[in-house]
Amino acid sequence: MKNKFLVVFVIIALLVSCTPKPTPTSPTTKPSYIPGTSDKKVLLDFALSPDGTRVAIYTNQDVYIYDIETHNKNVIEKFDNNDFAYGGAGAVAFSPDGKKIAISGKFPDQPINIWEIDSHALTEWIINIPNGYFVGDIEFSPDGNRLVVINTYQFAAQCQGPENKLVLYDISTLDNGRDSDLYSIDGCSEAPIVFRFTNNNSLYVYLYPDLHIVDTVTGQIDEIEQDSHFQDISANGELMTTYDLQDKNYVVWKVGEEKLKLVELQNAVVLLNNGEHFLEHRYNQNMNYWANGQVKCEYGEIELFNFKVSRNGAVFGTIPSTKSELQLWSIPNCELIETLVFDG
Repeated sequence: MKNKFLVVFVIIALLVSCTPKPTPTSPTTKPSYIPGTSDKKVLLDFALSPDGTRVAIYTNQDVYIYDIETHNKNVIEKFDNNDFAYGGAGAVAFSPDGKKIAISGKFPDQPINIWEIDSHALTEWIINIPNGYFVGDIEFSPDGNRLVVINTYQFAAQCQGPENKLVLYDISTLDNGRDSDLYSIDGCSEAPIVFRFTNNNSLYVYLYPDLHIVDTVTGQIDEIEQDSHFQDISANGELMTTYDLQDKNYVVWKVGEEKLKLVELQNAVVLLNNGEHFLEHRYNQNMNYWANGQVKCEYGEIELFNFKVSRNGAVFGTIPSTKSELQLWSIPNCELIETLVFDG
């Protein structure tokens, strides 16, 4: 599950603020990458395999698959240019069966390549990246036939234009990279895009104040105006979490014609498996693991940065703000499995 945990915090913080941010009159001139870093390995992104046994590591130097149990490394791609990008450029994702891996370029306009892990064969590629944008996030649909990509403009200007684009590609019909997009939506830094797949291949896309439900097979789109802020939906589509701006709490709902409120919490929620278990995170405080309506265990204080959960709900990973290490945690055991340290 590609969970957009921190994105939700950004939405909430911005919406509750009483004083709007001033809009600059010109875009930032910060360069899109930092040169001269070939002597350092910098972690750009990671992805957990669906069964939680492997992790794909994306650095400025290479992309490799790391086996959590055996510690073996399977290098998929190496980069000649070891410079690394600002702003979260570089993204990686496992296919639902764990047999393929999607890897973005590190710099604007570069394609996304899809590789077979065992054979190291390049099977598909997406070249239709918007001009001037880099890829910051990728996720496969549950059937493996679609790919969600979030592109970010390299010179963000705080909502003076569409700084972020979510595009849903049909990768089952790729022809020499001439990809077709089934759905797209524009966002910006102050209104980030939250998305989540369900097992029936529906794509939930939230851009305040509207929630789009996209049938990724037929392309049909339902638009729902939210009275609260969408945060997450369970894989089976039966439970949803939202943030109530008025009451300032998080609510887990039973989805249906009449929403049934199951629990209210003061902290953000990440639904696991089919929503029966979930993680509750207190910002800059402890993270709790809930099972069967009660707290099963606590992880202690965890800094969430680029937080991701395996599809089976067994493992989560997070990168501290230093970006020099990756922490891998067992969810049901509330134990740190391993910390991978990088020399950046």
